[in-house]
Amino acid sequence: MESLYQISGLAFSYSGRKVLDLDELHIARNRVTAVVGPNGSGKSTLFDILAFLRRPDAGRILFRGSPAPGTGSAGLRRQVGYIQQKPYLMKMPVRDNIGLGLKFRGAARADIDSAVNAVAGELGLGPLLERDAGKLSGGEIQKVALARALVLQPEVVLMDEPFTYLDEGSLHDIEEWIAGQRTSREKTIIFSTHDRLRAQSLSDTSFNLINGRAYPFSSGNLFSGALDVNDNTFTSGNARFTVPESVKSGHKLFIDPKHLVVSTERLSSSMRNNFSGTITSMSTVNGEVHLTIKAEVTFHAVITRRAMDELNLQLGNPVWVSCKSSQISVI
Repeated sequence: MESLYQISGLAFSYSGRKVLDLDELHIARNRVTAVVGPNGSGKSTLFDILAFLRRPDAGRILFRGSPAPGTGSAGLRRQVGYIQQKPYLMKMPVRDNIGLGLKFRGAARADIDSAVNAVAGELGLGPLLERDAGKLSGGEIQKVALARALVLQPEVVLMDEPFTYLDEGSLHDIEEWIAGQRTSREKTIIFSTHDRLRAQSLSDTSFNLINGRAYPFSSGNLFSGALDVNDNTFTSGNARFTVPESVKSGHKLFIDPKHLVVSTERLSSSMRNNFSGTITSMSTVNGEVHLTIKAEVTFHAVITRRAMDELNLQLGNPVWVSCKSSQISVI
């Protein structure tokens, strides 16, 4: 599968705080990719970089196989349609908002009208074309912003949390449009969301973005719950985790599946987090063994083939899952 973006060693910081730290990330061309993560995970910053609006502090980005120079390249930016979480429309009719980019590019009025009518028909915006943009609902604004991007025929469409402010009808329309792109394979679509189910149902591939780092979507350990700063614990369902003393806020807990230690007996070690459970699924991916373990919560662990053989792990085996508090992130 051909990559549109190839990212390596990318880092970006705000005021000395690192918000993106990506070792390797490939985004496939003409596919739908979902970026899943909570608020503050770095999704919007990543999208700004993918749209060539920000330059990373370090790292390399290949776009269509060629090095991307970062900001300042109008040619690259023209390849990207970027619909931000709260798009802004000009105080003019919907028709003029959609065609504004083409007007700036010097297109003839007749060509602008033809292109606007076509994209408005695709998104069901025909009845709104003469309406004042200031009188639109949140869902209608999102659809007009999408049309404004599409009329310029970009190669890639970035949609930052596109489902947040939508009414039910607009939500259905946007989901149907993304599903149609997944079928047609005409464009690369990248959207962000905190909804794992929507990501899974609408995308070809997904990944988690947690504290600026990318993790495989299918095997992340992301739990919602409550933090108690008095005793440095985080409770999710029936599970109680010991977290680093430095954690002072957050309502989501994340553990990299490779940081979980799987054993057949409870370990006698400094690890403060220990849970007993049962292996409910096993699979091998790129030489690594992926385990799903049902305990107080459901864990996803990644171990080596050698470890699986040494422990003689089988489906249905009782096991212990352990991790250090220092390996836990709370967002």
